[in-house]
Amino acid sequence: VSITVTVRESNIKSTVDYVTAIVSDENSNVLREWNLTLSAGPRYKGKLELPTNTTSGIYDVEAHVYNSSLLPYTPVGTSQFEVLPYVPTITLEVNVEDNYKPGDQVSFTAFVSDETNDYKSNANVTVKITDPNGTEVDLNFTAVNTTTPPKYVANYTLPNNASGGAYVAFGEANYNSGYDSDIDVFTVSESLYAQIQINPIVYINQTMNIGVTVIDPLNGQGVAPDEMTLLLYSTSNNTLTQWKNYTLTNFTVGDPGLYTYNETVDNSTVAGSYIALLEIKKGSLRGYSMESFRVSAGVFDVRLENVPDPFTPGNNFEFDIIFIWNGEKVIDDFDLRYWIADTGYTSDGAEAIAFPDPGVPLTITRKFNSTVLAPGFYNLYASVVYDPAQPAAVAFYRFEVGGGGAPPPAGGGGGGGGGAKEEKGIPKLSIIELIPPEVLIEKGGIAYLVVSVQNLGGGDVNNVTTNILGVPEDWFEIITGEATTLSSGEGTNIIVQFTVPDNTLAQTITLTVQTINASEVSDQREITMRIFASRYDLVHFEIQSVKKTMRNAEDRALRAIGEGKNASAVMEKIDEVKVEIRSAEDFLSGQEFEKALSHLDGARDLLEHVNEMLEALRAVEAPPVAPVATPAPGFGVSTPILMFMFFVIAALGGIIVFLAKDQITGVLSTVTTSSEPKKKARPRKMSADVEAQINSLEGEITNTERLIGTMKGQHEAGLISDSTYKELRKRNDDKINLAKSKLKKLGA
Repeated sequence: VSITVTVRESNIKSTVDYVTAIVSDENSNVLREWNLTLSAGPRYKGKLELPTNTTSGIYDVEAHVYNSSLLPYTPVGTSQFEVLPYVPTITLEVNVEDNYKPGDQVSFTAFVSDETNDYKSNANVTVKITDPNGTEVDLNFTAVNTTTPPKYVANYTLPNNASGGAYVAFGEANYNSGYDSDIDVFTVSESLYAQIQINPIVYINQTMNIGVTVIDPLNGQGVAPDEMTLLLYSTSNNTLTQWKNYTLTNFTVGDPGLYTYNETVDNSTVAGSYIALLEIKKGSLRGYSMESFRVSAGVFDVRLENVPDPFTPGNNFEFDIIFIWNGEKVIDDFDLRYWIADTGYTSDGAEAIAFPDPGVPLTITRKFNSTVLAPGFYNLYASVVYDPAQPAAVAFYRFEVGGGGAPPPAGGGGGGGGGAKEEKGIPKLSIIELIPPEVLIEKGGIAYLVVSVQNLGGGDVNNVTTNILGVPEDWFEIITGEATTLSSGEGTNIIVQFTVPDNTLAQTITLTVQTINASEVSDQREITMRIFASRYDLVHFEIQSVKKTMRNAEDRALRAIGEGKNASAVMEKIDEVKVEIRSAEDFLSGQEFEKALSHLDGARDLLEHVNEMLEALRAVEAPPVAPVATPAPGFGVSTPILMFMFFVIAALGGIIVFLAKDQITGVLSTVTTSSEPKKKARPRKMSADVEAQINSLEGEITNTERLIGTMKGQHEAGLISDSTYKELRKRNDDKINLAKSKLKKLGA
């Protein structure tokens, strides 16, 4: 408790012989009596450190002024302060891994800390587990004091018949009248055993045999699935391109759980690496399997490796060609050709290469000298004719050319080939962003996903749409945003509406979002869909997510205060966040979900400001801290600065007592901080290609503004929610501001 006394004589601040402060409780028991210290002002100051066992209640403060000119009259000023019962502000953090199967043991860990980040080992911690059917299980945590920081652990073994879906773990902690709760979610998958059988090497023009086995792991019996999907993808060049799509109707049924299929691989198939992805459905049970294999051009296999990707124009384009001969030993040559499609860069006709020994890889290195290509995507091919009666073995590699090169020359080229022709670039339709980053939906509910796509290459892309893998086709519908044509740099927001049936199990699903142009998959990303048993569970999950974000921000603010930085404005903003969260929780308890979500949006907006303020604090050095005088003895060692600040602000407040002969007046003091003005950045030297950079940035601003206009129309039409529109608008505005900042630096 800080006590400040100002003595005025004829309304003028004065000094006296000394000032004595007396603090007593409600029963007139004197807690302390001591002389205050004269300081600048002039003022008389003193501090009282309350013992930890101080009784709560109202305490009186008297200040007695002694001066030889006043004797025997002694002016007295009085004030009061209240000591509240100490209730620690504790924080509970419950952690659990995701993805379990029936019969697995689920392990929980929890941590309890107070407002000073002191971790507690003697709190009472419990967790309530609620399964997708609403069944609840209560667990008590056991403290483990051998770890730093101390933690609490609990284990739960899932029944062998546990339902699949999302399980909610609601933790509660009590410590010295302090309370907090936390929530986490884990997923239980009801699974089948599924396995793909396919030869490691599949030859072109020969039969490809595929087998599928499906078994129930609980009883070991074969299972006849309701649905089966087998997708074969090419993985060459680090890209995933669908090759085949089979369903249950393609397979021949043997014994229960055994399925076979075969077909001849046609000679148009490109040799290279492939994977097979299997999904099995039987009621609520799911089974998955993946297998890799290669497609080889008959007995002669050819591959391209160490291709420069991305490639910088003007450098030598050097790459490796690997050959594997799987036939009998041959003393002869085969013909090799290699080229970059549609560029004029090609080998000088057929090159004779001696057959390698059977099964022994042969690697040769070839290159095109000083290769100049326009930015875009290109295909490198290698072709081997090893038998005039057989089709050529062909390999290809798709690579990207970055900027920086001059326009292609009219003639000439690398590797002794013909002249390279001008290339306008290859279109590239890409997913820029998925909003929201997770799809949250309750059974029988509706949710929306915004797929933001953009043509980042040269030329136009046509018939732009999207597709979703991982859920039935009747679960989603494209509302708007498909485009007939997107020119280079143009983008669109494709709105996907998800509708989940009422009888769906609560669960977590990984979706694959694909962008498609001209019926070809051009890009894809994964996103998580969480299906909740009820609207209440969904909103409760969102509240807990926002609370975690708020706690992280609060921890950062406390660390900043501990470093001596002025984060008071941040803490005030966090208090506003807490008010919004409490309002959301109140509306949730009353089943008013839309109002609860509205307050959550408000909390998220405030947290954005909080994070911006915290980022600004990172660049500010802490001001030097003046030495603090130790209080008079009698009540132990001084409390640390951080604890002292929070204790005084939260519980007591400051007491300022001004004494005159006949009145006491209060004055509010303010503290101001200042920082040095920012130094001006040195002017940057403009690079040679500054005009090209300016044109590119201006084009980016134009395209982004066009995209914002599209989003605005979609929002006004009710196709995008307020929160999604705000998020998209902010990110695109940030993109424009960044481009404008770069233009300013370039002098545009």
